[in-house]
Amino acid sequence: MAKVSQRIRYAARYATSWLGLRARPSFLIIGAQKAGTTSLFHYLVQHPQIVPPLMKEVCFFSHPHRRRRGNAFYLAHFPLRNTMRSGQMTFEASPRYLYRADSAALIREFDPAMKLIVLVREPVARAFSHWNSFRDIWKTNPNYRNAKVDIDEWRTLESLLRPNGQMASFESLIEQEFPFVDSADAPQEPSLIRRGLYWRQLQPYLQSFPRQQLLVIETEELNRNAHVCLEQVCRFIDVDPFPPGLPQIAKYNERPYINQIEPSLCERLQSFYRPHNQALAEFLGHALEWNAVDQAAAGSGDER
Repeated sequence: MAKVSQRIRYAARYATSWLGLRARPSFLIIGAQKAGTTSLFHYLVQHPQIVPPLMKEVCFFSHPHRRRRGNAFYLAHFPLRNTMRSGQMTFEASPRYLYRADSAALIREFDPAMKLIVLVREPVARAFSHWNSFRDIWKTNPNYRNAKVDIDEWRTLESLLRPNGQMASFESLIEQEFPFVDSADAPQEPSLIRRGLYWRQLQPYLQSFPRQQLLVIETEELNRNAHVCLEQVCRFIDVDPFPPGLPQIAKYNERPYINQIEPSLCERLQSFYRPHNQALAEFLGHALEWNAVDQAAAGSGDER
């Protein structure tokens, strides 16, 4: 009975979307994964002019099996227009969009005026956080499968990350990825290293959108000065400042780490990322405070 009710709700959402009754998103949070997108999402939905989507991560522009369902499927994840007041807007946050190079052109095709927000985190810490996330998911739910990911893609990912039913070590996955990190025809996974190559991942977006439609925020700055960053976001998406007392700042997806990165591997990764980080810093016009790996990579995890 529950499944029947769920299907009826989905059908109704799709029908209202097909009839043009659903709102279109005004901006997207496109990444990076494990860089604070959940925190930013929860902060923004507390704004009186921002209406949350029905799902944080729709993953429409990054997953072909979802995109094949068409724009009506995508828009079915947003609120009805007649429930929104004048001046309100909606959005979604799918961190996979940054990593998937073809997402930029697809988003532009959908709406060339779309505003895009990118969170960037010290990349070694981001990679280790990413690995810990998978480790904890499978530890608590051995049969977990991400329904947003095509079943064949998920099986490939699971075979890489969990050979013989055991979570592969962080070090082994890094060593597996390093040989093809600069290859144009490399497999999508594992991607612990490449998801931290922010300057490279921004290129398709800079080719598809004007610079003024892209806002880049450092995760470390969001953690230190959330209200200052949110003022910047409000100006970028053209809404009023948050009312006094909002948003309520909290930690999301926080988890302890049971181990640390091997110091030699940490140094190797930092050395690898250094020129990529420098290119990003030059683009942003200021230095990045990424000389030392943050606390997450050192062994205690705040994965906001």
